[in-house]
This record gives sequence, C-alpha cells and structure tokens, in this order.
Amino acid sequence: MIATAIAALVTITAIATALTLVDSWLRARCALASIRRERALLAAGFVPEVEHREMRLRRSRARALRPSLAPVDRPSRARRLRGAA
Repeated sequence: MIATAIAALVTITAIATALTLVDSWLRARCALASIRRERALLAAGFVPEVEHREMRLRRSRARALRPSLAPVDRPSRARRLRGAA
C-alpha cells in the first residue's frame, strides 16, 4: 500500500515536472520568435511602437506637493550643532 502511494506520488510529480518544462519551452520559443521579429523590423529601419501599458505617465506636480509631505523645519539648535562637528 505504501509502495503504491509512493509510486503514484512520484508519477504525479514527474508528470507535473514534464508539463512545467513543456510550458516553459513553449513560452521561450514564442519569446524568441518575438525577439527575432523585432530584430528584423529594426534592421529594416522600423521603430517599434511602445504599447500603452508599458508607458509610465508622469505624476502631475500638484499631486506630488502635498502639505503632509512638506519638509519638517528643524530647531535652530540642531542647525548650530550640525556645523560644529
């Protein structure tokens, strides 16, 4: 009974490993084809267009300057001691 359970576990693990390797191989093959296609387009003089989801938009300055994030004013004593060291 224990030997059958261990054999089944090893079989399931082997199948899962094989499926994972096949999936990784298929994804890598697709990525390689995409890279080769982009390289051919660049060699031909075309510039690939960046997809909108890959572009980062800048934040507006109004959102970046919130009053809660303003720098804290230090006491004058701390300013005097900073130059003394």
